[in-house]
Amino acid sequence: MTQPKLSYLNLYTTDPAWNLAAEQYVFDALPRDRTYFMLWQNDNAIIIGKHQNAAAEIDQQFVRENGVRVVRRLSGGGAVYHDMGNLNFTFIADAGSMESINFKLFCQPVVAALAALGVQAEVNGRNDMTINGQKFSGNSQYLKEGRVMHHGTIMFDSDLDRVAQALDLYVSGSLNVFNHRTNIDIKNRIVAFDIKELGKQLKKIGMLIVQDAVWNRVTVNREAHKSTRYYIDEMHLLLREEQTAAYTVEIWKRFRKWGGIPTGITQNVQDCLTNDTAYAMLANSEFVVMLRQTKDIDSVVELYGLSEPQRKYLLLAQPGEGIIKMGNSLIPFNNPQPKDTKTYKLLTTKPGEME
Repeated sequence: MTQPKLSYLNLYTTDPAWNLAAEQYVFDALPRDRTYFMLWQNDNAIIIGKHQNAAAEIDQQFVRENGVRVVRRLSGGGAVYHDMGNLNFTFIADAGSMESINFKLFCQPVVAALAALGVQAEVNGRNDMTINGQKFSGNSQYLKEGRVMHHGTIMFDSDLDRVAQALDLYVSGSLNVFNHRTNIDIKNRIVAFDIKELGKQLKKIGMLIVQDAVWNRVTVNREAHKSTRYYIDEMHLLLREEQTAAYTVEIWKRFRKWGGIPTGITQNVQDCLTNDTAYAMLANSEFVVMLRQTKDIDSVVELYGLSEPQRKYLLLAQPGEGIIKMGNSLIPFNNPQPKDTKTYKLLTTKPGEME
């Protein structure tokens, strides 16, 4: 079997807008009979992910005063600062049978090249490369129409003080709440993330950080041939914001192929249906448990095609009663839990009944 051709492109400009536009041009317009490998650098720039809110990611005053260029890339992920102490690399290739994000496939050649130079690096977590446990490379990918773009950073002599200042709000400023080592072992078999105490300004980034942590755990578990169950309480909150909704939909689409089993829990169905993408996500879910509905009943009827008797059943359902949707089947159930049992005391959320 013949190996695909490889073309190397060296971008000599340090203009971030030009470099990212060149990436997209290669991705969209150049012949697909080969793989493209690119090396490039940006000077004094912040590159933000596809779904990020630029105003929330940067220290705007520092950016204005220091002439930092802010440019959006095609792929998702977090904001990064680029200077001449950082080298960027890009692979653009046909995705072939690859239906989901695969960072290791493109990070491993970089690890091998560094090993040849005497530097022992490793792929760590979902999208990082590290040396002695210290991250020096972040990576992201973009998939479209059978084509994949993978790009990453290699920090070798970046001005870390400037990195911190450019992203200061999240490093040492007023939004630095996440810039601390956790006192929780996130390798525990069961981990609960609680963001209800976060203020409005932090809640969005908090939700994105939690989702990214879950992705990392799914990746690690997949390598160990383990499945990961992910329960999202008050799921409608994730679907209100464009960024968190997009990430949630990606999880819903890709988790199964990575051994993940996501389960959303909400009492506010209508809030979940204001986003067309989220609507399709819920409509295509294979297993749904519907409990008593009142104000959102018409939305549920439309979404799952309930009959009038099924509608009335949900309107009048008592605790322990509801309808299960499994595939194309709708199954009413009646499974109340006696109040004098241990199971009931574990399940109830009524304050006066909780142990």
